[in-house]
Amino acid sequence: MSIEKVLWFTTDFIDYAKKIKEFTTKIYIPDFLHSEIEEKDLFIPLSAESIKFPEDFMNDSLKNFDMFVVNIPELNPSWDEKTLLEKIETSFSVLVKQAVKNYRDIIVVTNEKTLQTVIKNLEECGDVPLQDRRRMALESMQRLIDYYVNLYKLLSETFASEKFEYLLLKKLQPLEFNKNVYKDVELLKIQSKQTFFENVEFLNNELLSIEYIKVIHTSMKILENLSENSCALISGDKIEFISSNASLEYNIQRILDYAKSYKVSSASIAVNGKVDKDILKIINSNYFSTVIARNFENIEIPNDLKLFKIPEISLVKNDVFYQFLDSLVIKYENKLHDQNVPSEKLLNIFKKLQPKAALIAVNSEIFFLSSYCISDYEAIENAIYKFSKVSVSEPISEVVLVTNSIPDDAKLLKKLRESGVEKAILFEELDKLKTLNLR
Repeated sequence: MSIEKVLWFTTDFIDYAKKIKEFTTKIYIPDFLHSEIEEKDLFIPLSAESIKFPEDFMNDSLKNFDMFVVNIPELNPSWDEKTLLEKIETSFSVLVKQAVKNYRDIIVVTNEKTLQTVIKNLEECGDVPLQDRRRMALESMQRLIDYYVNLYKLLSETFASEKFEYLLLKKLQPLEFNKNVYKDVELLKIQSKQTFFENVEFLNNELLSIEYIKVIHTSMKILENLSENSCALISGDKIEFISSNASLEYNIQRILDYAKSYKVSSASIAVNGKVDKDILKIINSNYFSTVIARNFENIEIPNDLKLFKIPEISLVKNDVFYQFLDSLVIKYENKLHDQNVPSEKLLNIFKKLQPKAALIAVNSEIFFLSSYCISDYEAIENAIYKFSKVSVSEPISEVVLVTNSIPDDAKLLKKLRESGVEKAILFEELDKLKTLNLR
């Protein structure tokens, strides 16, 4: 198998065509596309007449090519019905399917990354191995399916039909797990949906575990609502403590003090900033197992710490949630998304602490947390206790409690007032907020 004749069915990826040209003798392009590109000398025009009859072309002409390159188009949700119907592409799909059908003889390429792989293979051995051809064929089918799902969704919305939501799952990688319980565990994503995991780098270069995935997710949900250099202490999927001072060293020291005071071990520390070798030396203690940070600089990766780099903290807007129960999926829509609500930052963090939680904020930046409690009473009492144990070096302008509800208990209300809490925001329901002044 070798690549001598290529059908270039797109005006994209032209820089890669120049590189492919170095390894092959002829690259053909339909004449109606040839007229749209500047680098005309790279290609041999192919009469559009030969593509007007797909059946003849697929059965005879396409089989004369060794590689087929096409960029499956993106569909614009803002198009009206007329534009959408005009933009529906038909010719590329039959060619992709025919190329996949003959994958042993025809390499099918539908994205930039695959072209990079083809060029690398040509440089190394002058051809594309069979296993890579299979992977490229599957990848092209997946992109084609994705195109049709998006097309169906847009048409359904345009035609005012409610049955348009199709969820396709794409496998990302295997995960580390307990082999005594499960045969295989894999990390999947919903096709065409952006995920928090897109920009995460695991610097230890080992197999990820389910626990790491959960910790990263929890970290990013919290850090997106915190100021620069803030730190969070996470134990399992529970947020133990947050420090939001402007000084990173100060925040890390407060996290360490908290871990020592409450005997927290094998926890994770999430840093909304850059970790260098000096900071890592401070963190590297028996209290922590994982460090999640915006960036790492001039460090040596330790054996006893797992490091995750998250350069982009901003998550996909959580206006929609999916919960999988076997093969059944429940969809939730968040009523509070993008609404103008009081103390939005505090509420965003509090929502991550459910169930039965309380949060005390000092000057809107320093947080004292209590979550996963058996009652609101216990959550509030624990938050007050933690607040009393941690010193605040800055002048206090306001102390706010965020919780689900405040039990009608004189003893608890007295503790609240004595602790210095001035205002409470009650998050009783998803669409109902209540503010109480406690002074």
